Amino acid sequence: MRLPELIVLFGFGLSACMLGQLPLPWSQVARLHVHTPKPLYRQAEIVGFVGRRTKLGEKVAILVPFGHRIAYELGVQNVSPYVMDQAIVTKRQWRVLFDAMEREGTRKLFLSPEPAPALRKLLARAGFSQQGAARSVLEWVDATPG
Repeated sequence: MRLPELIVLFGFGLSACMLGQLPLPWSQVARLHVHTPKPLYRQAEIVGFVGRRTKLGEKVAILVPFGHRIAYELGVQNVSPYVMDQAIVTKRQWRVLFDAMEREGTRKLFLSPEPAPALRKLLARAGFSQQGAARSVLEWVDATPG
């Protein structure tokens, strides 16, 4: 037997061994019917907090996990190019966020409840002040004129 034939035979044997690893179709259908007690993407506290501080159609920046989903549920527009504040690691990225907010005409920023002291200073220098707080989210508002 030549080497190419051995390689093909080995590949076939390997494929045959993997057939036992495939899940059975009825087990996959049964898995689709299992309900989780609470949907993981639901964040009632954050939705309620942001909902009380915004109005329908308003443009905001929401930097918490599932921020775009929260915005969709509330009928507001999340203008943030980033999904959460932990995804922003450089001052340049914060500048991109601030530019997006300015371009879209939004002044409200919602982010995680424990920003680092350096981030608090950065937000203060950019003209933001903390306006509201909940256990899972903070509201910062751009107080600069214009």
